[in-house]
Amino acid sequence: MKNKDSELLYRVITVFMLTMLCLLLLAASAQATPLQPNVRQLLQQAEKPAVPYIPARAGWDGPEMTLPSAANSAATVPAGYHLADVLDRAASARAMRHMLLAIAIPDPRALAGFGLLILLLRKLRQSRETPQQPQAQPA
Repeated sequence: MKNKDSELLYRVITVFMLTMLCLLLLAASAQATPLQPNVRQLLQQAEKPAVPYIPARAGWDGPEMTLPSAANSAATVPAGYHLADVLDRAASARAMRHMLLAIAIPDPRALAGFGLLILLLRKLRQSRETPQQPQAQPA
């Protein structure tokens, strides 16, 4: 038993050492360009004012809230929203809930497969641990 343990330990240490050797060889071959800062360039960059951030206005057509029309002036729809938008969001929320429910509930066949795999592995381990008695041959 100790022979197998020492052999396994030897293999683990060998793999670890080979991995470290490969990493060291790869790190030694990597080269970085050293930075040599120029004082004049640094001063010129420090004197330049920072460029202000200007948000893009692509596709901007004016006020984002439209006046409610007579078609969607129901009490359940807030002002500025179209009834079709509200119903579309409700349908997508419903679909998302159904999808999350389908993901949360596991497949019974997969559960049965995992259970069978666990039982078979236990049976295999038990058969390896118990020494099998040779059957006596009748004379």
